[in-house]
Amino acid sequence: MRFTNFIFNESHNGLTSGFATFMASDKGQRIILKDGLVPANAPIRLIQVNTSANDINSR
Repeated sequence: MRFTNFIFNESHNGLTSGFATFMASDKGQRIILKDGLVPANAPIRLIQVNTSANDINSR
């Protein structure tokens, strides 16, 4: 896992805070995911594995 930090130094709301708001939004997080990084609110994938012998032999 790799973390990306942003350090902003501005005295008022402007372009920098708008960029931070965008990157924290759903659309910004999808861009981060497409670039191969894990967004702050990573989607969870649930997988069910059947391990009984009957399930394996019936195929």
